[in-house]
Amino acid sequence: ASDPSAIFYNPAGLTQLPGTQLNGGLHLIRIKWQFAGVGPFPGYGVKEESPGVVGTPVNLYATRRFSERLAGGIGVYNPFGLKTKWDDPDNYTGRFVNREASITPFYITPTLACQVNDALSLGAGLSIITSKIHLNREVGNSDPLYPQVPVLPGAFDLGTVDVKGNGSAVAFNLGARLKLSDDLAVGGVYRSGNDIDYKDGDADFTYTFPGTGVASVDQVLQGAF
Repeated sequence: ASDPSAIFYNPAGLTQLPGTQLNGGLHLIRIKWQFAGVGPFPGYGVKEESPGVVGTPVNLYATRRFSERLAGGIGVYNPFGLKTKWDDPDNYTGRFVNREASITPFYITPTLACQVNDALSLGAGLSIITSKIHLNREVGNSDPLYPQVPVLPGAFDLGTVDVKGNGSAVAFNLGARLKLSDDLAVGGVYRSGNDIDYKDGDADFTYTFPGTGVASVDQVLQGAF
């Protein structure tokens, strides 16, 4: 290991770092995408694209060598994420799936490493994960996710649903480093899986359909929404 980012890549590498060290970074990532439709839906000739979204992954690591055999540190980073957005979301053909969506997890990972002998080092980290989720989508009159909405002839955009939530999870990683010679070393890492349960959140429903002109039908639609 040559810097404190070993907390993420292989915690056993912390035993190779002297003294107290600090490492951080900020990345700017701009993503833009598009797709062309095929039959039967949305059909040939349909083209959808994004306006481009910007992601800002960050990382901050701090390590300290406590003794000849023991080292530790902590990392704060968000290595994974998702963000989608579309041009003209009101008419986007996939608006009933999502108009805009994002997932933003953050990892806080305290780590310890031990140099067992001159050749072998072991390390372990515990990750406390917090995450935010956001989904905005259109609700239609024949939406499979909302069976309570009556199905009428034709396609209607009844309104939007905007969901925001927070979740958390715990994970761990284990690392090993074996020095085979002065010029060669091998290492390995195990990362546990995790499931983030989004319990704390809100859903806002906004009814935007102007109406069919039939009062009894409009009352049922608005009530179901």
